[in-house]
Amino acid sequence: MGRRYYITYWICIFFLPLDAVSQDYLKTLDSPNKYFGQKIARTSNGNIYIGDSSLEALNTGQDGRLLLTKLDNCGQVEWSYFYETEGLYVEIRDIITTLDEEVILFGSAYLGFDERVFLLKIGSDGAIKRFKLFNTGTVDHFTYNIDIKGGQIMAYGLLLDWNVQKQGFIALFDSELNYQWGKRFAPVITGGEAIFTQEGGFLCRSGKYIYKLDSQGNLVWASINDSSMSAPIAGPVAVNGGYVFETTQEDQGFFFKLDDNGQLIWMSPSFPSTNYAADIQRQANGDLLAVYTCPQAMGNDICYLLVAPDGEIVQQRKLIFDRPFTAGQLEYTLSDEGYLTVVGNAAIPPAPAPALKDFLLQAALTSNSNDCFYWEDFESTSPNNFNPNFVQLDTIIQDLNMSLWPEQIQVNKIAIENSLYNNECDLSPDGNKVQIDTMLRCGEDWLVSLPSEDFVWLDNGRNDDRVLKEIGEYRASNVDCTNPISYTYTLAREACACDLFLPTAFSPNNDSQNDALSLFSNCSLSKLEMKVYSRWGDELINSNAAEFSWDGTSNGKPVPAGLYLVLIRYELTDEVGEKQQGEIAQEVMLIR
Repeated sequence: MGRRYYITYWICIFFLPLDAVSQDYLKTLDSPNKYFGQKIARTSNGNIYIGDSSLEALNTGQDGRLLLTKLDNCGQVEWSYFYETEGLYVEIRDIITTLDEEVILFGSAYLGFDERVFLLKIGSDGAIKRFKLFNTGTVDHFTYNIDIKGGQIMAYGLLLDWNVQKQGFIALFDSELNYQWGKRFAPVITGGEAIFTQEGGFLCRSGKYIYKLDSQGNLVWASINDSSMSAPIAGPVAVNGGYVFETTQEDQGFFFKLDDNGQLIWMSPSFPSTNYAADIQRQANGDLLAVYTCPQAMGNDICYLLVAPDGEIVQQRKLIFDRPFTAGQLEYTLSDEGYLTVVGNAAIPPAPAPALKDFLLQAALTSNSNDCFYWEDFESTSPNNFNPNFVQLDTIIQDLNMSLWPEQIQVNKIAIENSLYNNECDLSPDGNKVQIDTMLRCGEDWLVSLPSEDFVWLDNGRNDDRVLKEIGEYRASNVDCTNPISYTYTLAREACACDLFLPTAFSPNNDSQNDALSLFSNCSLSKLEMKVYSRWGDELINSNAAEFSWDGTSNGKPVPAGLYLVLIRYELTDEVGEKQQGEIAQEVMLIR
């Protein structure tokens, strides 16, 4: 065993509470003309995933390229990857995270004019875990969204075939992305969203049509609003005793609640809004937080409002920034500490410069200001005079046949070295950075203890002692965005001489001792060419397999005891990655 260096640091630091791990920031996408449709999801430990699709691939319909970026809870990019599929155009429609800190991407995949459905699971390190392509047997499948509950994954979308009525579909998958069962139903129109209900069933929205299905996909009820009120554009959101939706009409937005049987309970006051759907989520206290775009002269403001369980709007706030936004669709996540993280996609048509297009924003809901932007309270509501009328809808529901695409589709992961986001304002504290370097001799390793239990290794999220052996940089942080302290441990090694040993004799008699002739080295054997000749010069063995060893046979038959000439050409890789090449010519005695 090599020697270890034991290093202990004594540092006097005042640590803030561990829940103070987020910060405000505002970033813009570096090349918004290359991507569209940002989607966002948060893991339980606060990491953020942002998925996007290639606008160039959308325009050409070829060589799909998905983009996924992982950020920590301080807004720092941990990694960005492209995921490419040759000959197949793919497009993200939704992303979710699992309890294992993985992310699942859902969307459409096009083979010519025919559309498929795909699911792609990515690990927390960006590695491809699983890619599956499914066929439902119709011409087009418009994918909408996914939801996860108890390890089951629900996918929702629309089926379209020539001269056939449009149909919605619900498909259920297990955690390994294996198809379980599905249902298709009509009537539907383009667009919509679906969720798991609290009892494990499903609630689906498609235009003015609303469906409730049980846990097996059987119809519980279906309704349609036959009044002049516009169709919902957001929801459903599960709340106590029912579901909430958003509708916009005549430049006004408002919310309404249906009970578990589809009957109207309340409508909220209306408020000025664009035609882009709000992102609505239920908070722990029962209030609804809705983030939306509110109109202004030169673009759109980023606004949010709180809706009480009885439909009353209890707060409205808008973001004050020195440049307008051109955002249309917004999506957000909210941390346990009250930090709102929003991705904004450019409106169509976008507002002219200097309006911000695709952006990434994080802001504390309770903070009043920082050096870049702040929330401002405002009131802009009016009485709601619409009169919806929900009546029973005649529905056709059938089984869905969804088969796994038989051909193997290769997905390639490509690292993106440069950051895809520009900081519109730098709100990050400078922090304290500590650099520790060491040079190890051949055979040595390095035992490192972190300064305190508040620090974690950034590559695995652990805070235990660690034995470092491979050259490179290892980073640790106190994961505190307001008072960041980071350590970088850089390990280098002196070049090691590679020792070689080829035995002068071996005995292949199956006694588990010296039964095969092998080349031994303290370095990694990357290439090996071995030739064996008899005493008369006959070539018995000719192999270039790096793991080859001679068992005393030629063409499957044992050779007699005696002296044999062994010629070896080799390439070794030492501890610092340097290559060493050479040759060996040696007589070896075979004993029987």
